[in-house]
Amino acid sequence: MAVDESLWAGVDRLVDRAGSLDQLYHHGLHLLAARRWRALGRVIPEELAASERAARVTIDDARIVLERVRAAYTGSIVLLHGLEVAASYPDRALRSFGDLDLLVESEPEARASLLRAGFEEVEAEGPPPLVWPERPVPLELFDRPRWVDGLPAPATTELLSLAQPSSTGVEGIGALPRAEHALVVAANAWAHKPLRRARDLVDVAALTATLDRAVLDTAVRDWGVGRLWSTTIGAAD
Repeated sequence: MAVDESLWAGVDRLVDRAGSLDQLYHHGLHLLAARRWRALGRVIPEELAASERAARVTIDDARIVLERVRAAYTGSIVLLHGLEVAASYPDRALRSFGDLDLLVESEPEARASLLRAGFEEVEAEGPPPLVWPERPVPLELFDRPRWVDGLPAPATTELLSLAQPSSTGVEGIGALPRAEHALVVAANAWAHKPLRRARDLVDVAALTATLDRAVLDTAVRDWGVGRLWSTTIGAAD
């Protein structure tokens, strides 16, 4: 996909202003920092080099997990957030993720299908994530998007109907068009703790960098998220 060089130059400036490696990890920019520092000829700390290696292993493991999910569950599946957003980065290994977020028609039905197929639940608050024991990348199932209180979320049926092939190459794993995905990512960020990490803004900017803003404006208007979006994209710009 096309890469917006001005966006990534801006991210480099964010990295340059960071006060410490811990701060870069907190904001989810550590892998981008490794890229920047390598370009500048700086020594990469072993902790950061290990994170780079882990990121690539996680991507490979995630694809295998998604293949297992697709084989076990026959309903529609849309991959949201981390791994799919990473496809909008210059290299998907520059965007870390800790789990796979899957939107499905029925969370209980999908969970039951995966458990029958050998997935296991991980103890956690709320609905427990699932793991495939041989490739322990957790996955979370949702049958509605996480949204901002007080705003009506788009219907799951609408989101699933928008699905196109994901960037993963796993047949039967869908993804939202980038305009709609950007809105879901922004709403998810606000629903947690509003834009608590710089990476939330980088994700939105990466998804929308090469889009026609008229396409975005139509999606924003249709979903009634004008204020949320204007605040988010204003900060990202």
